Amino acid sequence: MSKKNLSSRTVILRYSARDDDCKALYVASQGGDNVTVSRLLSLKANQDCEHSINRKGIAEFNHALVKGFAAVGSLAYTSIFPTTPVMVNWHHQGSCLKHLDEQYLVDAAVRLNPKLKLHPKFQFSAVHAITRLDVSANELEELPDCIWYLQSLRCLNAARNKLERLPGCVRRKVGLTSLRSARTSSYDCPVLEEVFLQDNRLETLPAALFALPSLTALDVSNNKLQHLPFEMWSAPALKELNLAFNLLTELPANRGWSSSASDQGQQSSLSSEASYDSDFSELTTFTESELSSAEVAEAKKAASLRAKFVQKAPLNHEHIWSSSLEVQEKAAVTMDDEDGTKSEGISPLVSLNLSHNSFLTVPKCLACLCPSLARLNLSYNTLAKCGGISGYPHTLKHLDLSHNQIVEWLNDEIADGNVCYVEEEQQQQHQDKKLSRVHHKLSSGVLHKLQQQGGCCSHRGHSRLDNLRTLVLSNNLLTEISYYGASDSVGEDDDSTSTNKRILFPALSMLDVSANSLNSIPASMSDLVNLSVLNVSDNPRVTDLPPQLGLLHK
Repeated sequence: MSKKNLSSRTVILRYSARDDDCKALYVASQGGDNVTVSRLLSLKANQDCEHSINRKGIAEFNHALVKGFAAVGSLAYTSIFPTTPVMVNWHHQGSCLKHLDEQYLVDAAVRLNPKLKLHPKFQFSAVHAITRLDVSANELEELPDCIWYLQSLRCLNAARNKLERLPGCVRRKVGLTSLRSARTSSYDCPVLEEVFLQDNRLETLPAALFALPSLTALDVSNNKLQHLPFEMWSAPALKELNLAFNLLTELPANRGWSSSASDQGQQSSLSSEASYDSDFSELTTFTESELSSAEVAEAKKAASLRAKFVQKAPLNHEHIWSSSLEVQEKAAVTMDDEDGTKSEGISPLVSLNLSHNSFLTVPKCLACLCPSLARLNLSYNTLAKCGGISGYPHTLKHLDLSHNQIVEWLNDEIADGNVCYVEEEQQQQHQDKKLSRVHHKLSSGVLHKLQQQGGCCSHRGHSRLDNLRTLVLSNNLLTEISYYGASDSVGEDDDSTSTNKRILFPALSMLDVSANSLNSIPASMSDLVNLSVLNVSDNPRVTDLPPQLGLLHK
């Protein structure tokens, strides 16, 4: 660019010229004028009035410089660190934004924090003032590492780009001046809450993404995801996860999970049909290679002493209550070890969207690994069975299984009830511990398996979905509707009060079974007293409705 054009550009930008149609940005980007591109993009940054700067995070991020703050005692805090929160809106810049440089973000934040212009060597701290960043609908193929350690960033929207991968670790630049040093570290965005990465070309997600402490919503729909890391269940605050329109066939059930592993290998790794002696040998196998013989002998001796004082006595239950009494064990969402640390592998997920994938069966690990799930969408897959109710989290309120190939209704059978994916994960986490953890391994592992011998996994001990409100089964191959347990048949001599207690989803208010092959609508549908919406359209064999439906008052 000539000096004349450069001076003209400076004058135009000084008087707040606008480039809403991105024509000037296009010319600058085609000419490789990064300075002008940065100046034009900075005009599209504004003050964020809804969020504030994370000053504590900035201070901790630059703790080395904060300690040496006395060296620049004549400078005020506002001269070194930003004070005005910045939201950057670079949505739909077209082909003008194919590369996102860190300097673009610095210039955008400095424009809203003009005091930093007085000390150019400290301008790099300005990026930590960015609270919202929208770079959606562009042609970005990668994101700069600096995005993943912005201390005030709360919302990141990079949807509708050409991203093929996210970094597993980032080159974190330490310091404020241009002479910063770089080191490898994980993601460090302490207040990042929402990440939108839909409509890209991602094939996998890094585990570091799920380690963000404040992440509550993640949308990675319409990508090319085939595998997910097990750390997805360990995200501490993740509530909403959208995985629709991908190539997923299974969810990770344990660390090192491979979707191509055979079912036989999975069952053998999760088998718990062993006696107390075999439990002890299984739980101590991994220690013999890493501990001395004396330490192993000490552990065995301690276990034998405990077994010596254990006396078995028969326990007779007196059935003094009604035979219709049900006792259900419900799992806690969080579990703590003896040392007070929080167990990994239990997700706080509330909403999970798995529609438009390639699932053949309902993932077996859902009830164990995300026991707080309220909304589950498995529509547009290739499911042939609904599976057992115990395989779904007991907190489920909305279940969408439409547009599959389902021929069997939900049942109350407990399949693989003695397998707990949380316990298996905890055992794997403890394998690298030393003698100080041996006694805990023996006690926790044996206790869990002894509990399983008398019952099922605590996360899958339920035989009905008490909280289910909406059930969508449209566009499948169902021939009948069944909402009683397999052991409960409705006959003339049945007590209606007891049978109502065995309804699989007693709180159901909306049922959609349209576009199936139903033969008829059962008259006992009136037992669903909370039902207010029933869709049975596009079932050619259904010619009339039972009059008992008139008893429904909602």
